[in-house]
Amino acid sequence: MRRFNVTGLCVPEEDYMVDISNKVAQIRKMIDDRCYFTINRARQYGKTTTLLRLANDLADEYIIHPGILQLISRWICHSIW
Repeated sequence: MRRFNVTGLCVPEEDYMVDISNKVAQIRKMIDDRCYFTINRARQYGKTTTLLRLANDLADEYIIHPGILQLISRWICHSIW
């Protein structure tokens, strides 16, 4: 039985979801064009779901390296100072 998931990653077979294929295609074009992009939204806007879907779509052509940029930026700041 499908449900409205408001606590984490959405699974299409288990959760009600909006179609994000257009959003993923736009981000994919930016990556293919070697452009920068950011995903900056409040809680429960599908950031994690979008990034995981994008990673799955890119996996055949790109090496995917997930990382936590907040920790990297803290490390850089501490290294400099």
